[in-house]
Amino acid sequence: MGRVIGRGGETIRRLQEESGARIQVERDSNRVVIKGDADKVQRAKELVLDIVNNPLPPRDGPRNDFAKHTMAAGGCEGKIIGKGGESIRDLCQRTGAKIQIDKDTASVAIQGKQDQVGV
Repeated sequence: MGRVIGRGGETIRRLQEESGARIQVERDSNRVVIKGDADKVQRAKELVLDIVNNPLPPRDGPRNDFAKHTMAAGGCEGKIIGKGGESIRDLCQRTGAKIQIDKDTASVAIQGKQDQVGV
């Protein structure tokens, strides 16, 4: 469950911002509680399951194949996310990269292996 919370709560805050739902981790019972509108809860559930089901990257050795690219969204944040997050989920599945949209700065961050990011 620590992976859902992240260092200093960073991951859980990002999940809450991206989904719009309220997420609480109950460490003693090893449960995640998600509250909000049905579509927001569904999006949060998908994001949490992605974290829980994806294996951790190996910690030993250099990660020189990792790339992160940030660019302006150009007002297309909604189109990139798609209805119910469908477009961004599809992009992530097809490329294997992690895509995050920051509505405050109107930017898109793409991270993953260099071949996934295309940098």
